[in-house]
Amino acid sequence: MADESSLMLFSVREFIYALEIGTLLEVAQVPAERVYSEEEGPFRYKLDFRGTRIPLLDLAERSGMPPFPMTGTLQLLVVEADHRPFALLITRILEVAKGKGTVYRFPSMFRTGHNRYIEAVYRLDNKMSFVLNPKGILRDNEIAAMRSA
Repeated sequence: MADESSLMLFSVREFIYALEIGTLLEVAQVPAERVYSEEEGPFRYKLDFRGTRIPLLDLAERSGMPPFPMTGTLQLLVVEADHRPFALLITRILEVAKGKGTVYRFPSMFRTGHNRYIEAVYRLDNKMSFVLNPKGILRDNEIAAMRSA
């Protein structure tokens, strides 16, 4: 990740995360009625995205926090892994940061099952955010399910 990358900063509950703009396919607000519970397979939810059902991951739950309720209007980021789209449920978009702040590599000795997708730490105006690697958010069985779909 280059220091001059444009980052989309967003929140998941009280935590601030970021994604490189190039990894985003779309930012969307969708009604919860477009979300379907899945009985089988590795994904708990799928989303009707342009006529195709794509996996929906609750980033709060994935980070070890209580899950978001699937009600009302949901704030989503649509990203991709292996050229296959999936959606992340977040709290809200904060800002786009370009060429400002400092990026620090995330030390591997701090990696756990709940943060394996953190690629770097981004510091802007004395606030820290975690830069995510979209592919790292998915577990191996989820990537395999997406490839076979």
